[in-house]
This record gives sequence, structure tokens and C-alpha cells, in this order.
Amino acid sequence: MAIVKIDKKWRIVLPKQVRKNIRLKQSQRFRLQVDKDSIVLKKLKDDKAVKEVDPFLNDIRNPIHVDPKKLKKIDLKKIEEEMWLP
Repeated sequence: MAIVKIDKKWRIVLPKQVRKNIRLKQSQRFRLQVDKDSIVLKKLKDDKAVKEVDPFLNDIRNPIHVDPKKLKKIDLKKIEEEMWLP
């Protein structure tokens, strides 16, 4: 068991031996669970697991309100001309 401390920016550094034991990578994602006075971090194995845990992330990557067909039809010159009309 390791003892860690929360810094002024509310971060906790995971000791090197812990990182090695569970083969952590930078930018690794975790599921955070709170149970009374305990915090449990569970390593997520892939991007699919992230979408299942946090559907909001899926919405950001695939916004419903953007129609790809309409994006291709945008005429930037026309928009620029309309912006400069008196």
C-alpha cells in the first residue's frame, strides 16, 4: 500500500511502482467510482469502454446537429461577401 497526498490543484501522483504494476500509459482513462469514503479507479481498456462509461464523450465526437452533407455545401466566399455588405 502506498500513501499519497493531494496537491494544491487537487491532483494525486501515482507512485512509479503502481504505474509499472498495472502498466499505465500517459493519457490512460479510468472509471472513477466513489463508495462512502473510498475512491476506486478502474483502468479502461479501449475507446469503446470510454463511450459506454461516458456517453457525453460520444456526443461530442459525433454531434447530432451537424449534417456532413450540408458542411460540404458551405460557400466560404459567399459568406465572406455577405459579412462585408453594408
